Amino acid sequence: MKGERMKVHWNLHEHAWTLTALSGPDKGHVVAYVDNITLSNVTFKVSEAGRRRSLRLGHRTVHAHVVGIVVSIDDQADVHGMTKITYNPAADRAPTFETSDGSPVHWAPLVLFARDPRKPEHGYGWITSGCNDTEGADG
Repeated sequence: MKGERMKVHWNLHEHAWTLTALSGPDKGHVVAYVDNITLSNVTFKVSEAGRRRSLRLGHRTVHAHVVGIVVSIDDQADVHGMTKITYNPAADRAPTFETSDGSPVHWAPLVLFARDPRKPEHGYGWITSGCNDTEGADG
C-alpha cells in the first residue's frame, strides 16, 4: 500500500481508519482498516450534499474524508506536540475540517491519522504546527 493514493475516513463502527483504494483492481473498494496511517499530499473533503443529508437524517453519515498518498501504516503513533485536526458535522459549524483553534484545513503536506490517546474510540488527523495550507494545493 505504501505509495498508493487512498481515500481515508474514520469508521465509527470499527473504531479504525477505513482505507478505500483509488486505483488498481480494488478501486472503489475498502482494502483495510488500520489504527494509524500517515499520508502525504493530503486533501480534506466534505460533501455538502452528504452533510445536508446527515443533518436531515439526524445522525452521522460518511460524507467527509481525506485523500492522500500512503507514507506508512504505523503500529504506534506519537501525537505529542502535534496539532489535532477534526471535522464536526453540526449545523452550527463550518463544513470544513479544522484545527483545534478553529482554522480551516483544506490541504496539508503530511498528516498522521491516529486514535486519540485519551479516547481511543476517536480518531483524528495530526499535523506538525504550521504544517497546513488553508488555500489548498495541486493535490
